[in-house]
Amino acid sequence: TAIGKNSQSSEVAAAIVETENSTEEETLVVPDDPLETDAYPEVNALVKKYYQAMADGDLETLSGIMTGLDEKEQIKITKKSEYVENYPTVICYTKKGPLEDSYIVYAYYEVKLVDFENLTPGMNELYVCKNDAGAYYINGETQDDKTIDYCEMISAQDDVVDLVNTVQVKYNELKSVDTELC
Repeated sequence: TAIGKNSQSSEVAAAIVETENSTEEETLVVPDDPLETDAYPEVNALVKKYYQAMADGDLETLSGIMTGLDEKEQIKITKKSEYVENYPTVICYTKKGPLEDSYIVYAYYEVKLVDFENLTPGMNELYVCKNDAGAYYINGETQDDKTIDYCEMISAQDDVVDLVNTVQVKYNELKSVDTELC
């Protein structure tokens, strides 16, 4: 996922995303709220369940907690799980999403790979929504332009860019020590 690009001012983050509909114009305000750490227990539990299912290659569980899981992605998950022992560390950094009860989650993880001693840091951006039954799920569907623009603007906020850079530095430091890590 493309999680951060360039650091941009909070003025940009507070901009308004405008999209023309066939009948009306909608505006979506992008808030400049700070990242929250492990602030939503239900979201945290969902993300941890997601990573456990990824480590296990458990496509049944993944299909129950996320949308947009196509056959190609299922094959990648199954293959990747052969190299993953577990995700002992998962931290959820969240920002409010564009819809009510939705969140953009920057999931920091440390993964234990098979035959590697060191834990490998990484991060994924996940779009978490609430379904009609009131349960949270990871929305992996292709989003409309308005939602994409909103997520890109959130990802360009200074605190998100700083978080992404911190994770990248941790990864680069490990890579310089562990030459087998690609």
